[in-house]
Amino acid sequence: GKNVSASDYKDIYLLITFWASWDEERRQRQRELIAIKEKYKNHNFDILSISLDTDREEWLQAIAEDSATWRQACDLNGWKTSIVERMEVTHLPFNVLVNPSRRVQGIDLYSEALDKKIGELTKEKKPTKKDKEKKTPSNIRKIKGSN
Repeated sequence: GKNVSASDYKDIYLLITFWASWDEERRQRQRELIAIKEKYKNHNFDILSISLDTDREEWLQAIAEDSATWRQACDLNGWKTSIVERMEVTHLPFNVLVNPSRRVQGIDLYSEALDKKIGELTKEKKPTKKDKEKKTPSNIRKIKGSN
């Protein structure tokens, strides 16, 4: 497969899930994620699953059995995968929800809590330039040539 990069997920809310084929709890939650993915498929939302498997065949078999339709990544290094340390993953299953600016919006959100949070985030109205100008006090003027 090819490498996964943050640039692959520009301008979207991303749920990064950590799992392994031997993690029964995560595999049971898979059905919930399939429903969430379907519900928010048109709302700038996606899922990236990172496996901590060390056996390629077991990893691929679990993906096929679970019917995951989103991108899967695994370097077969298990807990020694570099992103595990960077994301401070200490247990499985584990997930992190990030916004398009890559700021964390939630950790270990599941079921109704995950659905509610994604619903809130994807319905947020992004401020327009006009909205921002309305918030500028009248005594502050822009300096010519500045943004």
